[in-house]
Amino acid sequence: MKCFRMVSILLAGGLFPVLGCGGGSTGNSGNPGQMVDMATTYMTSFPPTPPQVQKGSGTIIATPKVTPIFFSTVPADPLEAGINSFVQSYITSSNSWLTLQEYGIGHGTVSSAAVLSTTAPTTDTAIQSLIVTEVGNGTLPPATTSSIYIIFTPSNVTVTRGSQTSCVDFGGYHDTVMVSGVSASYAVIPRCAKDQLVDITIAASHELAEAATDPVLTAYLDLNDPYDMWQFNFAGSELADMCENITDYAVEEQNVGAVSRLWSNAAMAAFKNPCLPAPTGADAFAVPILDQLNQVDINSIPHNIEMITLVAGQVTTVKVKLLNNLEPTKSWGVSAMEVPLPTTTGGMGQNVLAFSFGGTAQGANGTTLELQLSAASSAPRGLTTFRLTSTVEITGGPTQTLWVGVVSVVPG
Repeated sequence: MKCFRMVSILLAGGLFPVLGCGGGSTGNSGNPGQMVDMATTYMTSFPPTPPQVQKGSGTIIATPKVTPIFFSTVPADPLEAGINSFVQSYITSSNSWLTLQEYGIGHGTVSSAAVLSTTAPTTDTAIQSLIVTEVGNGTLPPATTSSIYIIFTPSNVTVTRGSQTSCVDFGGYHDTVMVSGVSASYAVIPRCAKDQLVDITIAASHELAEAATDPVLTAYLDLNDPYDMWQFNFAGSELADMCENITDYAVEEQNVGAVSRLWSNAAMAAFKNPCLPAPTGADAFAVPILDQLNQVDINSIPHNIEMITLVAGQVTTVKVKLLNNLEPTKSWGVSAMEVPLPTTTGGMGQNVLAFSFGGTAQGANGTTLELQLSAASSAPRGLTTFRLTSTVEITGGPTQTLWVGVVSVVPG
């Protein structure tokens, strides 16, 4: 999970901010302006340009030095030993972790766990202060640019981060803190109602992978054009965020534990399931064919985003082409759902789209489906997104992949 950056959509009245810091599901901007018509002649290619999480100007942590941090409780935390064992295995010997090799990340080291007798902090500010204090008194290892302090809070502790609350707005996060002039990374894993080890290890693997590949939110966090708006549909576009909105977002790794699946640019470039480790036979995509390329400013940086215009009160048909190069005769089903953009305060916006498939919502490689989109005549103008979920039945249960489309709703 990352803290979303402020985003501006280019509108007729100027730049309209639609997003603050948030996590979890995103919402609709509900903005009153009409997008400037900067559309160019365009049609989604097929096979499409593969989505790729691009490296920005920031650094990665190639060889992480991880320190697990717990707090002494009465009675003792029965999951502490299992969590600590998982962190040790995940960082030092996990094959799942080696998904990150293509981004320059190797196995790291893990210090002995620190079990603090202090009261567990309840705010992000207090967590940063705790790290600085405990490094200063020698309880925690010295801070380096390779450090990741991962903090596991007790089950009765709620953590707030700005206006956000653990277990309500987020299930974990990572950030950096200045310790003796060094920018050190840390991750926070709230217990929430998790009383099963599997739930905690999935969250921990998610945040550790993102802390290594995007420690200061300037490395691997943006998608290539025309896909950068996908980040709002996925509540972020860091490497674990890209894989968390599917039903099989985690996998059990032998001798390690349950881990989050992580996005692979290399797999996606070959049109294989990008969320690794991936089950065999899971390489299927439903690609919406969109007909406009519009400029959207994200952090004052222009991006050319593919989208389609929908006139409120009318119905628009979007062709959806199915792609599975590896198993072209395999059939799978497709479903659609809206994920609106956030409001200016980071809250949930309203859903405005209705969906129906003209005919079947199932097919094999090369099949073209017809997705009918509509919005009520009273729908607010602005941008929204929809997600196409491909569900493939394989041995062991269904597996999923996702594709996102962007819609500009305009008045009738």
